[in-house]
Amino acid sequence: MLWLSKQPRRSVVYISLGSIVLLRLDQIEELAFALEASQQRFLWVLRSPDSSSADREVLPEGFRGERGLVVRDSWVPQLAILGHESTGVFLTHCGWNSVLEGLCMGVLMLTLPSFSDQALNSRMVEELQVAWRVSKTSTDRLSRHSIEGLIRRAMEEPRQKIESLMATARNIKIL
Repeated sequence: MLWLSKQPRRSVVYISLGSIVLLRLDQIEELAFALEASQQRFLWVLRSPDSSSADREVLPEGFRGERGLVVRDSWVPQLAILGHESTGVFLTHCGWNSVLEGLCMGVLMLTLPSFSDQALNSRMVEELQVAWRVSKTSTDRLSRHSIEGLIRRAMEEPRQKIESLMATARNIKIL
């Protein structure tokens, strides 16, 4: 939270893909280089792809991460992060709790659904025009160029729609 407090308003991309979804090493690499290329600040909660990699570096060689903070294999106060004034975009797996928290805190979303209700939740926030889905190839690969473009788009997007939804959620006291 201290690191977030030192960042400008709505300047940070928060990445958290839940407690079950594990990215493969090639997906971590694409996401890492997309974050670097976007030149945006970021806070990335990164879970190791498997138990054997928990104590070793999984970020790709050459990734500097100078504009961000990577938190490895740890719990973070997600609601406080989403509610922090420096958080501008949330890259999420689209679990229901994460979707509700993103909406209630007024944070635009990039979605990376994996299973269960996540695809439906992603579609819902896309239809509300407050999220964009990160596309995968037919072999479940991510594209750093696609992710970079979505990050830039989301950071530049007008916020009236998400702020209206946040106000509605707060009026009905969802959170």
